[in-house]
Amino acid sequence: MTSPHAICLRSISEALPDFDALMQAGGPSQIDVKGHPRDLVTEIDRLMEARIIGSLRAQGASHWVGEESAPKDSDHAAWQGAMARDGFWIDPIDGTTNFAHGIPLYGLCVGYRERGLDVAGTIALPALRELYFTESQEHAFLNGRRLRLPQGPGELSGSLLALTLAAQTSPDESHKHHELLRELNAASRGVLRLGSASVCLAYAASGKIQAVVGFGFKLWDVLVGFAFICVVGGVVIVKVSLFDCLDWIDYVVG
Repeated sequence: MTSPHAICLRSISEALPDFDALMQAGGPSQIDVKGHPRDLVTEIDRLMEARIIGSLRAQGASHWVGEESAPKDSDHAAWQGAMARDGFWIDPIDGTTNFAHGIPLYGLCVGYRERGLDVAGTIALPALRELYFTESQEHAFLNGRRLRLPQGPGELSGSLLALTLAAQTSPDESHKHHELLRELNAASRGVLRLGSASVCLAYAASGKIQAVVGFGFKLWDVLVGFAFICVVGGVVIVKVSLFDCLDWIDYVVG
């Protein structure tokens, strides 16, 4: 049986030529709002999700959840079934706001979840020509170079951090997040806001930044990055809040 690591890698690798062709043809031409002014989707998000699902199906995968084709938030039964089953989780373009504005910090992501654990994944950062992938639960790579984090804690004062925030937050939550940003920025080498959880988590897995803090994400936003952090020897701390039958994830990784 083909491993989920190989299936994730192949599904992204097969989608990348189509993505490149769409970008060479002019990139996104249709930008829609999904309910919040900062929660965007383009026709390329939808096309890439369909392409990735086609590859998963061709490889024999039987269960997947994609951001753009997921059940409605109100469909409790569908979500309970999705969360209970092993399967692939797809974010066809994580960082769509960056993508729609021509900023090259976005990722194509496929991850695999088994028995509630995030165990495999691939992240492509096509504008940067970077391909992150797990080969096993002990090995992860960036463009063929094995990734491994240094052992032992580092000093906060010498660390570069990132903060990732969901598109929708309440005024009280937003105030708390920005207060945390101020405190962490003062105590460290700085806190980046890159506009893509997958980019931040890939950078943490490769040691470019030392920790990421995030609030209010869904599983497809973070599953692949969590798998990477675990494989390369990092730590993932997660708080899951159940709202309207959906898991909303706050996290610290490093």
